Amino acid sequence: MAALQLTPIVSEVIGVPVVSAGAYDDELREVLLSWKVGQRHGHDAVLAHFLAVAVLELIAEANEVVLVPIPASARSRRERKRDHIAELAKRARAELARVGVAAKWRRGLRLVRQPAEQHNLGKGERQRNLAGSMQARRFGPKAAPVVVVDDILTTGATLAEAVATLQSQPGIRVLGAATVAATR
Repeated sequence: MAALQLTPIVSEVIGVPVVSAGAYDDELREVLLSWKVGQRHGHDAVLAHFLAVAVLELIAEANEVVLVPIPASARSRRERKRDHIAELAKRARAELARVGVAAKWRRGLRLVRQPAEQHNLGKGERQRNLAGSMQARRFGPKAAPVVVVDDILTTGATLAEAVATLQSQPGIRVLGAATVAATR
């Protein structure tokens, strides 16, 4: 893999800041597709590094954070034989720790119903498909600020549902979301 030159993308498509390490096109798109669809686990380290860069851009002065991955559907876990976003969060946590951020990761969300496959749905359809699909797990009374993490920001529907679900729980402060890439 040639050296990727990424420019972080900052948006507020879901009401909180979202930082993506780069645009979902060209070589980054190819790497993400081979990782997700082709199960090229060798890309784990570089994609976790990109996610950690996005998290660092988002958290600014915070020196502690909890990374909460978007929960994988049963279908996704079955097809990929792993929870690829949770794996990415674990590795990004380690990257952040190397630069002095007290980072943790946890499965802070769970699916309470399996949403339909989304790749052919528009933004409104995705929002309806995801509404009420997640539940926040209990966090302790002194939980560190949370960053929701995912691989690709498309319409923002998944991240918006995750953030809203977490924010509905007392004591959870969501700083925003971070992704490896964002569609244009």
